[in-house]
Amino acid sequence: LERSQKESRMYKEFWDYAEEAFLLVSVNSGEILEANPMACSIYGYSREEIKQKNISDLSAEPEGTKSVFVEKIHWVPIRYHKNHDGTKLLVSASVSYFNDKAKDVAAIIIRPILDRRVSDGVDYTEQKYRRNYE
Repeated sequence: LERSQKESRMYKEFWDYAEEAFLLVSVNSGEILEANPMACSIYGYSREEIKQKNISDLSAEPEGTKSVFVEKIHWVPIRYHKNHDGTKLLVSASVSYFNDKAKDVAAIIIRPILDRRVSDGVDYTEQKYRRNYE
């Protein structure tokens, strides 16, 4: 029992403190089953609010997002999502699939590509590169 508790605590800390957004989504309905704190922060919803959303509600390209699940795609290099106020976010995503209690679930790791502090069309990765190498 002690090992199980340690593992549970470890996974909870991983989930809670990750710098990426994690979502668990029903493959069939698109219903968001669970979201970590970073997902809530990126999209601007509370945990309760985001769990009332469909993955298509977070996408600025809903048809493309639906095709990820239909085609069982594992890597989405670039996609536009949107936060609670409609601001577009450029993201990449890794997706894995599993079955939980007869429900097909997609575990999605979402990474913003551009920092929210982007200004004058210069993306954060370019700013970081210049800071480190020039």
